[in-house]
Order: sequence, then structure tokens, then C-alpha cells
Amino acid sequence: MGHNERMITHVVLLTLKPGTDPAAAERLGRSLTDFAVKLDGCLAYLAAPSDKLRPGADFVILADFESEAAWKHYAEHPLHLRIIQEQLLPITERRESTQIRR
Repeated sequence: MGHNERMITHVVLLTLKPGTDPAAAERLGRSLTDFAVKLDGCLAYLAAPSDKLRPGADFVILADFESEAAWKHYAEHPLHLRIIQEQLLPITERRESTQIRR
């Protein structure tokens, strides 16, 4: 399998702004998941508030895509970008993300 043909795992950790309504975080998770699971090449997707069993991120996105092309399609999709602008950014204090080839 070539370098660009390997599966991509996309990981995002969010620190939410103090006082963020839990309903807004739940809504973000539903919007992202409803969007992503319909895309070709999305193998698994989880976007949800953290259970905070230990200190750390408030919200997690964990997704597997069959290829780099499938991940790029997700990342650059207009609906994804709209969800980021309208739902994610207003409640997010800090965002970290990375991608891993597997």
C-alpha cells in the first residue's frame, strides 16, 4: 500500500470556553457526526464531549478515513467548514489536531 493510500486517523482535542452550554457541545457533536458518517471514505467517526475521567480536553473528535484523499474531502468540505464557523469556533478556547497514517 502506498504512502497516500494508508488509512488516516484524525484526532482533535478541544478546550471549550468557560461557561459553554453543554447543549452547544452536544449539538456540535451531532452536527459533525451526522455530516461525516455520510461521506464516502469515512470508516469511523466520534465527536463528543469528554467524560473527563482525568483532566484534559473537554471535547474529542476521533475519525478514521480510508485514505488521505477521503480525509481531505472531509476537511475541506463546505458543510464541515460551516459547522466549524457556526458551532465549533464560538465555543472553543483552544483546538489541537493531528493526523496519523496507519
